[in-house]
Formats: sequence, C-alpha cells, structure tokens
Amino acid sequence: MKKLLICASRISHILNFHIPYIEYFKNRGFQVDIAVQGMTDNPLIDNCYDIKFTKNPFSPDNIRTVRFLKKLISENDYDIIYSNSTLAGAAARLAVMQSKKKPYFIHISHGYMFGEKSSLKSKN
Repeated sequence: MKKLLICASRISHILNFHIPYIEYFKNRGFQVDIAVQGMTDNPLIDNCYDIKFTKNPFSPDNIRTVRFLKKLISENDYDIIYSNSTLAGAAARLAVMQSKKKPYFIHISHGYMFGEKSSLKSKN
C-alpha cells in the first residue's frame, strides 16, 4: 500500500481545504496520514499526528517539530509528502532533506507568513 503524509500548520486547514484530496488518494488505495497541530477523528484519515507549530520561525518548538517529522518519515516509509502551508512546508522540507529515504515532496505555496514577531527585523 502506498502512503501519503499531508503536513499543515492547523487541523482547520486540513478539514476546510484538503478533504477532496484525501478522498482522491483514499480511492486509489493510499494510506493517508496527517501531521498537523490539532486532532480529528475523520474516518478518511488513517493516522493523525498532533504536532506543534509556532509562527516564530526561530522557536525551539519548530526544531522539535522537524525532528519529529524526520522520525515519522523514517518509521512510516511514506511515498509522498504533501504540504500547502508555509510553516508546515518548511518543516517538512527540512525533515525530508535530513531523511535517508527521500519520498516525493510536493509543496504548493499559496501564501506567506508575515507578522511582527516572525521577521528578522523583530529580532534586533
């Protein structure tokens, strides 16, 4: 069975935008897991991993998230990893880069994370 991991910053993102994609892959025999902040008991999702994302890109929470994703990728042998949100995409990309097995990685960017506490300027 092929395996897909979808990464997003918040569970609401998955539930509001990705159910049609999840259905598409489920209908083609994929196991579909998600790594996201929050939990769901949606029957289309095989495994939901609750991970913490912090909007500050320099937060230690995000380093722990990358390590967790790397371990998750290694243990579950995913064929495809898909992300659509900026923060989750960066964390998943770093995890894939550090993994021995390199699954297909798809990131579709549709927006950027801007805020007072997330810029380099705010660190001065």
